[in-house]
Order: sequence, then C-alpha cells, then structure tokens
Amino acid sequence: TVHDYSGGGTPLDLTIQNPNNVTWNANNSLSINSSTLISSSSAASKVYNACTATNELTVEAWIVPGNTSQGGPSRIVTYSQDASNRNWTFGQSGNRYAQRLRTTTTGGNGTPDVNSPNNAVQTNLQHVVVSRDANGLVSMYVDGQLIQTANRTGNFSNWNANYELALVNELNGGRDWEGDLYLIALYADAMTAAEVQQNFSVGPDCGLGSGNNSKSIAAEAGAGEAGPQVNIYPTPFENEFQVRYVSNEAVQELVVRVFDLKGQLIETRTLREFDQVAEVEFSLASYTSGTYVVVVEAGGETYRLTAIKQ
Repeated sequence: TVHDYSGGGTPLDLTIQNPNNVTWNANNSLSINSSTLISSSSAASKVYNACTATNELTVEAWIVPGNTSQGGPSRIVTYSQDASNRNWTFGQSGNRYAQRLRTTTTGGNGTPDVNSPNNAVQTNLQHVVVSRDANGLVSMYVDGQLIQTANRTGNFSNWNANYELALVNELNGGRDWEGDLYLIALYADAMTAAEVQQNFSVGPDCGLGSGNNSKSIAAEAGAGEAGPQVNIYPTPFENEFQVRYVSNEAVQELVVRVFDLKGQLIETRTLREFDQVAEVEFSLASYTSGTYVVVVEAGGETYRLTAIKQ
C-alpha cells in the first residue's frame, strides 16, 4: 500500500498491483523495477471536489526517472479512465516531462500536451512541479526553476467524477513508468514560484512533509511500513497546529523546533520515552501569517516540514 499522508479528507490510499515489481527503500522511497499499477480502489472524489471548486491544480513530484527513453507519455501520476480519457496526467515523454489537462476548451484526452524543453528529464533526484491557475496559466518547474509556461483556458466543469487516481501506469495498462518515487503531492490551488522554491529547499524528506504545504488534497508518499510517519495538521492553520509522530517502536526522545523563514527559532518542544505515537501542539496566535519551518528530530533522523498560517 502507498499511503495518503496529506491529512486532507478521507485518506486516498493506493494499492500496488504487483508488489514483487517494486522495492521499498531504506530512505522510504519506492523503486518501480518493472511494470505495475498503483491505484485507488474507487473514484478520487476529494481530488475532484477540491479542484473543481477552485479550477486550479498543482502536481508536485520528487522522483528519479529510470531512464530518458520511456514515453507514451509514461504515467507518473494520472487521474483518468484509460489511455484516451482523463481529467489530467503528469508523465514522461522520453527526455521531456508532459502534462495533459482536461478543461472546457480541450478534449477528453486533455491534449495538446504541455511539454518541458528537451533534456529536462535526468536520471538523478528531481523536484518537478506543474501548476495551473484559474486563469489558465500552466507553469512547469524543475529543481525550483521555471522551465515552461503555456495557456490552457476554460474550467474543470467537464471533469469526470468517476475517474480513479493512479501512479506509474495508465488504469488500463500500456503506459508504465519505471524509476523511484519519493513524493507525489496534489494541491487544489496554483503554487507560486516562491512556494515552489520553498518546497525545493525543504527537499523530499524521505517522502514525508512536503505535501503539508498550501491546500494539500492528496499526497502519495514513498513511506510505507518501513519508517516513521511525521505529519502536521491542520495546514493551513489559523492559530494552532499539531505535529504527529508515529513510529513502529518506542522512542527515547523527540525534539520539535519551529522556525520562521528567516531561520529564527520560535519555540521548542521535547518529549522523552514515549511508546510509538506522540502529538505536540504549537500556538502561533501572536505571529503573522506565512510559512513556518518545523524540524523534527527522533531516532537519529531529522524531518523538515512546513506549516502555513492563514
């Protein structure tokens, strides 16, 4: 199972169709070694409801492509029915990244594609973001840098509410992708250039944490049973938020620090000798709205997350 750690609505967990074709890694990434499908068991309703309410969408990915020749485009993440009908798809076409997005001005296949420039795909860890705002502007970023823009006008009122969410293949097969997944996160708003830079600076956090930014609606992380789970909720928050840490074993010490974006320490909490689950609450009622960095240290590991104050 690939778990939904977004904290938004009912978890949209995904099931790996061929577990023998994947490998969970020590850093909580998921290696796709050969063809499989990782998909929801029912319609991705919370994705539909959130995005059709805003007519905005951001797909964020921390990935290592297996090669620069897989195409079709091969599906990294897709919200679709089959190879010809989709609400949107983010994938790889050889050495380019590609997005297909259905709006009231495109066909059911979401074409024409929005393609990155040639050679954008590299076989090292990459942070890729594709964002579409309500005015139709599509922006594509790789490692924090804007590499492509396009216009896809219209709205999402012609989306199909019955489609499912899937990773690394099309729902009916034939568009398999191979490589490593660290984080796939979906947002029902358009991410700004500053937010993309912030998420890139935070890093993949072993598949945990980056999905807590902005209005996260689904974050399919490479973190399964292999390691601790670290989450912030709610985010965005008004005055208070909680950090939840879940481990498979007892923990001797947990230290949580909150910083502003200037690197100034706001508050520190320390818990000692607890059994597997801990929740730490912070109040930022007297602080201004904006982004705060949360650093969690436990079990010899460090996790960096972000929380947004409305």
